[in-house]
Amino acid sequence: MNSLRRKLLLTLLCLTSALRWAAAGSAEPQTSPPGDCDAPPGMEVLCGPVHPEDLVQIPDTPWIIASNFRMAGGTGQPGELYLIDSVHRSWTTLLSSASVRPSTDPAFADCLPLPDPLGIGSHGLALQRRRDGVQRLWVVNHVGRESVEAFNVESVGGSPKLVWIGCVVMPTHTLGNGIAATADDGFVITSMFDRTDPRRWEKVAAGEVTGAVYVWHPRGGFHTVQNSAASGNNGIVVAPDGTLFVAAWSGKAIVRLRKAGGQMVRDELALDFLPDNLHWAPDGTLLVAGQRRDLHKMFVQCDPQPCAIAWVLGRIDPKTMKYTTLAEGDGHHFSDATAIVQVGQYFWVGSASAHAIALLPTEKSRR
Repeated sequence: MNSLRRKLLLTLLCLTSALRWAAAGSAEPQTSPPGDCDAPPGMEVLCGPVHPEDLVQIPDTPWIIASNFRMAGGTGQPGELYLIDSVHRSWTTLLSSASVRPSTDPAFADCLPLPDPLGIGSHGLALQRRRDGVQRLWVVNHVGRESVEAFNVESVGGSPKLVWIGCVVMPTHTLGNGIAATADDGFVITSMFDRTDPRRWEKVAAGEVTGAVYVWHPRGGFHTVQNSAASGNNGIVVAPDGTLFVAAWSGKAIVRLRKAGGQMVRDELALDFLPDNLHWAPDGTLLVAGQRRDLHKMFVQCDPQPCAIAWVLGRIDPKTMKYTTLAEGDGHHFSDATAIVQVGQYFWVGSASAHAIALLPTEKSRR
């Protein structure tokens, strides 16, 4: 009886959610929304997307998906996901035109549908081409529940559309940040700190160990990755051989974790900035975006507003762990860079506080 009641409740919630999501409608592509939006020297900007903290390219397409990261008072704020057309330099919204198709996969059995299309506070993103050919978008969420929301990416009239199918609730006390897909239809995700620890930001500012990496599989749930504890665990990627690269944000380092003899062997690359999201470049190197700031003053109000947060973009050879700076800025135009992806001859750069995405020609196109 309890099982039947749960199924009836789930069906009712799904129908209600589907109607609300459908009623939200969709937006027209935008290229120059209202508001000032200055480009840094040598760069362009696509104005409008709010706090596009992480970016992922849909493979073999010109499309980029951007998150909308907004935190206030320690909780996430609802927002959109953005669809970027890298050819026409325009953007539109994705969540407001999404649909709901809850999966029967037991991995999502305890996940009720979101009641509203804008009921997500998105953070890290990962795209995964599953073994069944489905393109899966994983979205780290901080609104309503600490979770990873699962969407299928489908093409409708040549344009990507999202279909929400379920979620994975994060382990108690964790705060998800970066996420990357694994070859077995699962994912790895970083937890920046224990969100119930009253000293969490004090520890982050001091560079103390605060977080770890978790791996999730549909049949096995969550497990902590051995030897992954670091300060402010942030961006993460997975190499084809299973090697993990993790950005220890407040530790100012990139951590490499390799399997050897049944153990996770760890080595680190020290940096002079706060590394944020990590993404693979087409040539197999790692792209990293980060900031230069005093974490002890992170919550001190800026004067004048908005804050000018200096940023750095770099490239890492995953074999030698050699780092090279690609570009940097003082934050007085575009501020607070958090993610960099390469699409064609341009780097696209996200931010946790700007209302824009920046574009920088690649080294090859600048020659």
